[in-house]
Amino acid sequence: MMKIEFNISSPVDGAIPKLIAEVSSFKCRVQVDLNNGTVVTSDVDPLKIEQVIDAVNSCFEITGVDIDTTDMVFEVEKTEEVKETETISTAEKSNIVANPADELSFKKIEFENADVEEQINRLLKIIYWIMYKKNVPADEIVKHLITTGTEIAMRFNPKAPANINVGDIVDCQYGTHLNSEISGSHVHALVCNVISNTVFVIPITKQIIEGQFYLPFSNKKDVMYTEPDKYREGTLLLDRGCYIGIERLQKVIGTALPDFFDEVIEVLPEAYCFESMNSANTSSNEKSIETLKNESTDYEDNLYEDNTKLETCNEDTTMSELKEAKNVSDNDTTKDFSKFENVEEALTELIGDSFKLLDKNSDLFSQLDSFLTSIGMSNKNLIKQAFVSACKVKKVKYESIIIELKNQNPNMKEDEIKKALKIAFKTWISANHPTIVEQFPKISIMSMLKLFAKCYK
Repeated sequence: MMKIEFNISSPVDGAIPKLIAEVSSFKCRVQVDLNNGTVVTSDVDPLKIEQVIDAVNSCFEITGVDIDTTDMVFEVEKTEEVKETETISTAEKSNIVANPADELSFKKIEFENADVEEQINRLLKIIYWIMYKKNVPADEIVKHLITTGTEIAMRFNPKAPANINVGDIVDCQYGTHLNSEISGSHVHALVCNVISNTVFVIPITKQIIEGQFYLPFSNKKDVMYTEPDKYREGTLLLDRGCYIGIERLQKVIGTALPDFFDEVIEVLPEAYCFESMNSANTSSNEKSIETLKNESTDYEDNLYEDNTKLETCNEDTTMSELKEAKNVSDNDTTKDFSKFENVEEALTELIGDSFKLLDKNSDLFSQLDSFLTSIGMSNKNLIKQAFVSACKVKKVKYESIIIELKNQNPNMKEDEIKKALKIAFKTWISANHPTIVEQFPKISIMSMLKLFAKCYK
């Protein structure tokens, strides 16, 4: 209940009896002090504030009003209990009203469908409770109500979808959700995949943010906006990418340039790498090496998982060789890479001396065994082919390398080739130089192939 204090003047004839008669119908208390020119009403129902003000105004000239909500107490509604529908879970109820004493008395809305009517009034009760018990501003509640209405309209009365292509930058209607989730009615996002009426988008912030899961960009160099003077730069929030309905996309406002989009696709998987979490919480690391050696795979190398490290095994791998590899990794895993400004410098520190083993006038493929052995990396044919391909293609990136390898290995699928390359690199980096990943989280086998091609050509 609420307390309202009025400053008054010029009472009408019979003002006090009239006021008492009117206010008594609202079941609230009233105190009149003509000497000090005040009328105080207490225990006022929040839903009847306007009626109380009108009642006082009909008896006096109001010169000021002070509404006190600090000691508001809500009465439990004295009506029959309405059974909850089966669609409302117990968990949802506990989130809505933690204590029955917090329930409100309010005027319910009538609707021709009983189920819809019940849910509308449940929503109304939540709104009253949030506003008057939790003191949440009305505009915050309105944002969520707009989202609810908009999503109902998108679901049952959708507009014709915009013409969307991979690489487009779009204006996206995310709506308002939990604080930890992406919210907004006009959020820029990059389209990375389109499957029927579903699109994978990465949200964009206008700020420049550096970090493992962020990819900054600038207008004209990386993207082209339809209004270039309005948007100059931003950052892709890689780990917030997700599939959403195409109905949420309002219009295309720009496009990513090819080289930048290739970079996005290359680094995006690293933002969704859950291997370290998975291996620590499953029994997969309990599998024996002999068991895994007998399991069939679609690509050349067999793998086993040892906590967070992936190591490559083949049919000739023995227990002693695996132990030896582990001992090597244990002895050389603490190198400090913080002094290097970029990945190329760090990799040059690691493998630069091995380039001296290569003769540019001789066949490269036949020299790769000694090169790969010197750096401690797998010398499988596919890996050697990748290094040779890097020196042939115009620009080193996953797409161009995989096309070359696919031509040489027609029985392998493109996904298998890409996976094998990534695993070979991860096995090498995690076993020998894991600290480089801490400094350069976006490092990949493409980083190594680019450096190799640059130094060998």
